[in-house]
Amino acid sequence: MKDPMAPYRSRISSVVVSSVIDTFNLMLRQNVTAMPVPGPAAIGPDMAVYACVRLDQQDLRADFYFSFDRTLLLLTAAAFYEKDREAQPAIQEDIACAVANIVGGKVKTFLNHEGYHFEMGLPFVAKPGALGADDAVRVHFSFDKSGSNGLVVNYVMEDRKTGAGSA
Repeated sequence: MKDPMAPYRSRISSVVVSSVIDTFNLMLRQNVTAMPVPGPAAIGPDMAVYACVRLDQQDLRADFYFSFDRTLLLLTAAAFYEKDREAQPAIQEDIACAVANIVGGKVKTFLNHEGYHFEMGLPFVAKPGALGADDAVRVHFSFDKSGSNGLVVNYVMEDRKTGAGSA
């Protein structure tokens, strides 16, 4: 079966990149940059908070998994909350879900302008390593020059008729 999303892969990745960079650099006052993916099997930073958002329509589903480096979330929270509150896990999870919501909304808008009819679910905190698909598209971001810290966004497109994932 022909993959209906194949022509959109690089454009979806571009929407993810611009959305993450705009969200962090303009709204959240953190400087992140897109980086080459450090390795094909990387799901995200070790000390991480994970969030997920799903786009769904009758025949297609897209899952976006976000792996946030905890240090990035702590720095972001410190810019908005008084001392000691920024370390609270619930605040870090709220920031993770807010970013997932913004990025998912922009991807949904892009795809719906291309003729799709996706609905978006509420972002939620996911379990570490929740993304098990080998065919996920990975987009990596860093907030320091090493490129090893930051955020990884993995997404998988699935044809619901066949149940087959496609990246």
